[in-house]
Amino acid sequence: MIAKEHLRFNTLIIGAGPAGTGPLMCALRQNRLSTLLDSPIAIIDRGSSMGGGTIGQHIINSDTLGRVFLECLEGQEEGIFKHVVNTSAKLELDHYRGKAAPLTLVGEYMNAIGAALQQAIDTHPKSQFFPCTEACSVHFEPDGSLRVEVETRRGSEEDIYSLYASSVVLATGGRQDQEQTLHARIIDDLALADHYLDKVLLTGFVLTAPGAAEIEKRLRHSVHKKVVIIGASHSTFSAAWTLLNKINVEFGPGDITILHRNKLKLYYNSREEAVADGYTDFDDNDFCPLTNRLYRLGGLRFDSRELLMRIWGMSSAGVERRVRLVKLNPQTDDPVTIRALLDEA
Repeated sequence: MIAKEHLRFNTLIIGAGPAGTGPLMCALRQNRLSTLLDSPIAIIDRGSSMGGGTIGQHIINSDTLGRVFLECLEGQEEGIFKHVVNTSAKLELDHYRGKAAPLTLVGEYMNAIGAALQQAIDTHPKSQFFPCTEACSVHFEPDGSLRVEVETRRGSEEDIYSLYASSVVLATGGRQDQEQTLHARIIDDLALADHYLDKVLLTGFVLTAPGAAEIEKRLRHSVHKKVVIIGASHSTFSAAWTLLNKINVEFGPGDITILHRNKLKLYYNSREEAVADGYTDFDDNDFCPLTNRLYRLGGLRFDSRELLMRIWGMSSAGVERRVRLVKLNPQTDDPVTIRALLDEA
């Protein structure tokens, strides 16, 4: 049982992965970490440690340069991250400064970063990290503060109690809602929940080693090596990349179909680079006003970007014929064709 006097904080952060540790990293870069911890803060996570969250479970590469992950070490070589500098994960990540890095490696590195931050919190007299702890609900109190109902599990023991804070930061990361996904309308009269429950896998699972193994098992027992991926996001093309690179199944032309409703976008550093590649599907509003980058936030990058360019025949690496794109449009959708794709997949 946690003592009552240790349950009140200025700030409570729910989630100790890359997003949850972000405020601590920002404070550290501004030489204000001690001030933040003195305030004090609490950080809780369902896992047993801080740092990587679930990022290391993904078998794809990052959609940002490796050097971005290493920036937090600058100026801290003799400080809080002194013992991170020479870890095997950091030294290996050095080789990916100018390119995408495997997320398994990024996760290992982020766990080392998290361990250093956790030590700073654990040795602080006011702030506290609550491992193996899940936030169940958040409530406003009459005095304007927030009460967070939490549950801590250690083995077979459970402890339910409340934490109080002036502010709460939700940093639980992105997660897919299976029910919402299953009941979303692909076309007007068709949702996956109607006929295809036994076929559906969420991309969050597909991008892990167990997910790739499950798909490989299903395809090996299937007459057709057909897969349909629904969506236009980065995870859509990451899933296609996983199928082509991480499982031992030989796909033929058109075996993988991407059904998408939204426009597919490629990231570029500038208008000139896009035009030089023959890419002109944009207007002035698609450029970031600060950096002049095209589709700065929504554009596909690295492996996903290269895959789409190969599908479109824009890459020097050749044309990718194993993946085909089918754009959904309420005015022109053919229900028979869409159902046939899903039936066969």
